[in-house]
Amino acid sequence: MIITNKNKLTMTDGEQIIPSFVEVMEDEIIQNELKSLYLGIANGTDSNGSIDDWECILADRMSAIINDDLEAFEERWNLQGRVYMTTITMPNEAADIIFETLAMDVESSHIDTEIREELQNALDKVKTI
Repeated sequence: MIITNKNKLTMTDGEQIIPSFVEVMEDEIIQNELKSLYLGIANGTDSNGSIDDWECILADRMSAIINDDLEAFEERWNLQGRVYMTTITMPNEAADIIFETLAMDVESSHIDTEIREELQNALDKVKTI
C-alpha cells in the first residue's frame, strides 16, 4: 500500500510505516555524509580520512531510519567526533580580510578568553586549497 502526504511517498508494509526516500534523504547524517563525499571527490582529497566508510554509513543509516532502529545505528557508528568539511570559495582579498580580522580577534583582550581559544582552534583547522 502507498500513502501520499504533502508530496512525500510513504509505503506501508503491514503495520509498519516505511519512510519515503525523500524523508530518508532529509536526514542530517545522510546529508553530511554525501556532502563530505562530494567535497572529497570535488577537491581531489579525502576530506575526513574515511572515504571508504561513506557507503556503509549511508546504507546503515537508511536501514536504521526505515526500520526505526536509530539507537543501534548510534551505538555502531558513534559519529559524534566525525569532522565534516565545508568548502567556501571567495576572492583572495576577501579571505585575507576575514583571516586578518580573526587573527586580531584571537589577540584581542576585548574578547573573552574562551571565545579566543575557540577561534584559534577553528583557525588551526582551516585548510587552504
